[in-house]
Amino acid sequence: MLLTFVRHAEASSGAASDFERRLTQHGKNQAAQLAAFYATIKYPPELILSSPVVRARQTAEVIKQRLESATFLEQAWLSCGMNPENCLCEISSFTRFKSILLVGHEPDLSKTIAFLLGSPNLRSIPVVTASICALEIPSFGPGTAALQYFLPPDLLPSLSHAA
Repeated sequence: MLLTFVRHAEASSGAASDFERRLTQHGKNQAAQLAAFYATIKYPPELILSSPVVRARQTAEVIKQRLESATFLEQAWLSCGMNPENCLCEISSFTRFKSILLVGHEPDLSKTIAFLLGSPNLRSIPVVTASICALEIPSFGPGTAALQYFLPPDLLPSLSHAA
């Protein structure tokens, strides 16, 4: 299974609560670039799982609009504070999908990526807003993943136009 992690796009700082922070105009542009990238790759996500937090959900919805055949599900376990072990357990219930995209938050994503790569103390994976990290998961266990690609948001415009 190809498991791809996307940190939500840039969000405003002014909101009644952290949960309600919405994408900025720049964040909307970043989400559109993510969607354009996924529309050009050979194996786009079949399933998009999103945190219910507004900024993550907005990012995921922009991607879903471009990938009409993808299934979209909001998942409470992807909210801020996600546990890597719980993520692995939850993902294992979606084995019928060959490619899954998770849209979530930091530091949860970098901790989960490090856990899956077998390096739980690894802190050098900069999962900045609107970045992508894809792992091949041959089996569901810590340390079983292999890094396929990591793309910072600055590369996305050139990649989505190159196809």
